[in-house]
Amino acid sequence: MHPQISFIPFNNPRRQRCDCCDRTQPLEQKVFLLMGGELVGDLELCRPCAEVLAALMGKVSEDGGWTVEQEWRFGQGGENHGRNPGQSG
Repeated sequence: MHPQISFIPFNNPRRQRCDCCDRTQPLEQKVFLLMGGELVGDLELCRPCAEVLAALMGKVSEDGGWTVEQEWRFGQGGENHGRNPGQSG
């Protein structure tokens, strides 16, 4: 089951906060996020954010999966994991 994204332009862009960059700009695209044909979310995006997301969508591989350029492992912590700044060992 691969994610699907649909871009729908607004007929009349309105000035509000972009769901991606949180800046107040004219919102030009409504983006629907689908998984297995079911709607799982939506975003209202300004032009720059919509262009970046569309460019990222161009990185989908031929089998419908995503092209992984760099992998991150969140939640494993670093040397200060679980300590306040300034707190020693």
